[in-house]
Amino acid sequence: MTPEISSTPSGRRRVTEAQIRATSGLTGQFASTTPGAVLSAFKKAAPALHISRRLVDLIDHLMGYTIAADWRGAWNPVVWPSNAELAECLGLELSRLKELLRAAIDAGFLIARDHGTRKRFGKRGEAGRIVYAFGFDLSPLAERMPAFQLAAAEHQARREEGRELRREISRLRAAILGLTEFGAGSAVPGQDWPALALETRELAAHARTERDPCRLAPIAAELQRLHAQAEAAIAAFCPVENHPTEPENRPHYTTTNQLSIGKPIASDAEPADESSGGGMSLSLDHETRFDRNVEPLEWFSDRATQPSAKVTGLGCGSATGFGADQHHTALKIQSSLGSYTCAGLQA
Repeated sequence: MTPEISSTPSGRRRVTEAQIRATSGLTGQFASTTPGAVLSAFKKAAPALHISRRLVDLIDHLMGYTIAADWRGAWNPVVWPSNAELAECLGLELSRLKELLRAAIDAGFLIARDHGTRKRFGKRGEAGRIVYAFGFDLSPLAERMPAFQLAAAEHQARREEGRELRREISRLRAAILGLTEFGAGSAVPGQDWPALALETRELAAHARTERDPCRLAPIAAELQRLHAQAEAAIAAFCPVENHPTEPENRPHYTTTNQLSIGKPIASDAEPADESSGGGMSLSLDHETRFDRNVEPLEWFSDRATQPSAKVTGLGCGSATGFGADQHHTALKIQSSLGSYTCAGLQA
């Protein structure tokens, strides 16, 4: 006869199917590492593996009982704090602590190294080496560290993809609502603009708190379809005129003819008396000429610096002392100088 298996509690730890699956591939061997590196990899992978904050705190606290030598691969890092000590340090009820310990063992983060009495204890020898220990073996954390790092990297990539999709959804929402406002205000036919705006807002609202790119991608695709639909309706209503040569807001320039200055010969006229109302006086030698190929401002600048040319009060008085041609030339030079003042020329 096959003996019946008693369900009466015997003091032994119950082995679960989840625990067997989680630890089936473990060998107990791991490369030399540090507790900081192991804990960092575990914490970064926690969101990807849906590990609760309480469970992370439990693992963090248990690793505090280890020393650096425990993670060099020479022996397994085993810790043996009591349940009462753990519950007090973590601020948990004893029943809640036992639930977390079972969850950690079922997930394969810990291996229970139980003594027949169910008590936890151990002893360290020289250089901190563990001589014997009964408690929780943390070696699965070191052995699974590459898997933790890979899970964290994939999770970070998914988060970044989700951020990009949310940004795209926000951009499409603003663009579509702008088009629906224009379409409704201009009575553009072919679309129910209020309904399109409502659908856009509802789709964008679903994406506001969503982080999974697999769920955000269909929302972004639907908004792209609505955006193209709205653009097509408006383009059919008011086609855009293209200006291939210049943009519509290009600056406009007004061209004018070059000043045509002849070659008058200035006479050695004496400066006009300011008391006679002549405030303008120009004295040039008889060799000084205007050149057709030189701009008036350039010509005047060159001549004004020559010792033989004296300029005072340009444009500030009458043309006393000038012939009609000289007066006409002086006015054109004044126009070329633009914002330069009489005081500036005198300087």
